[in-house]
Amino acid sequence: MQCNSSRPNIPAPVLRRRLNQPFKLSAGTSIVGLCIAIATLITHFPVSAETTNRAEHPSPENLAAHKAIYEVNLAAQSSGGTIDHVSGMLTIDISQNCSSTLMTQSMSLRMTMSDGTPYYSAGEYFGLEHKGGDEYEFQINTLSNGIEVEHYIGTAARPGLAEFSAPAQTNVSLSQDVNFPLHHLAATLAAAQRGEDLFHASYFGGVQPVHAPYAIDARIDGPFAAQDWHQPDVDSELAADPLLSEPWWRIDSSFYGSQSISPDYGIFQEVQANGIVRQFLFDYGQIKLMAKLRSVSPHPPMVCDERDPAPAP
Repeated sequence: MQCNSSRPNIPAPVLRRRLNQPFKLSAGTSIVGLCIAIATLITHFPVSAETTNRAEHPSPENLAAHKAIYEVNLAAQSSGGTIDHVSGMLTIDISQNCSSTLMTQSMSLRMTMSDGTPYYSAGEYFGLEHKGGDEYEFQINTLSNGIEVEHYIGTAARPGLAEFSAPAQTNVSLSQDVNFPLHHLAATLAAAQRGEDLFHASYFGGVQPVHAPYAIDARIDGPFAAQDWHQPDVDSELAADPLLSEPWWRIDSSFYGSQSISPDYGIFQEVQANGIVRQFLFDYGQIKLMAKLRSVSPHPPMVCDERDPAPAP
């Protein structure tokens, strides 16, 4: 099977109206549907081969190589919701070498239903983006009460195809303007640093090929000073960490599947210029989950030798 999707540029007035639409999932989300949504959300965090394309495809090389751990809790749910309690952890790890950027993520959640029934979900993501921004490898797994409900493996190239080898062999056509996850983050931050308050992008993360590529409409607010924390319970030692000494923006993103008119779900981020996210709000309509930064640590700086390697003896 092969899917094809293209989207025109969206004028700012239309983009503003779209950003104010409710999410489709507000009509109700099953627990399995929630786990699938987590698999989708976990891939949505934002190098060009040619200098002339750097404005369109900013490089993630300036993003901080780091590991961040977040505490996840239930922020809100719609009237009549059946979830009593949510707790869990989200871990994000970004590392680089001289030819690619690797991002791994894992999220584990324990939910208690209103009748006392416990429920567990876990998601893992692996994404490798080549420095040119045109090649991407991915693997995503989601478990619901120990049973696998999502499993995606594949490669992607722009322009070209996203080729899924699991759960089934499926191809999705991608245009040159599609961004992969870290390149999307870099492009969004570049728009923020240019002073833009609205940003539209085409996005491919590696899940649900029938809905790919996604369109993202983002509202940007800021910048805010590094010391301007809007979390009342932030640890003073964490707030003083040198990795958290950069200005940050609020980025409120709505995600549209390739056939969607109204947004499927949303992500609110407080994200620094170096790509470190201070706080997430995941909004899938029926419930909202808050992820607050609890620890962050740097990876050693990358050292690249541009010289040709010595021939093997």
